[in-house]
Amino acid sequence: MGLDAVVRRKDGAALGAIEDVTRTLSQTFPGLTFAVGRTGRWSVVYQGQDGLLIEFYLGAGPMVSEAQISMYGQTARSSDYFSKIPDWTVDY
Repeated sequence: MGLDAVVRRKDGAALGAIEDVTRTLSQTFPGLTFAVGRTGRWSVVYQGQDGLLIEFYLGAGPMVSEAQISMYGQTARSSDYFSKIPDWTVDY
């Protein structure tokens, strides 16, 4: 069973354009897998060697207001990654 959460900007604004959000995620979570479904919705998967797996659901863009996430495995390790993005907050 996973831990679900929502990633938002601390100031309440949108996370940003899909390109900016995917760039930020790529810099923070190395080795991401990106997919765009038939409906145009972006999903991103991080599977770390530290036992953490996160699924990000970004929506269809072009702007990402927030990201729904599901975390599995060593979920406590996620704070090490999200702390590198000081403008974002994770609400459980």
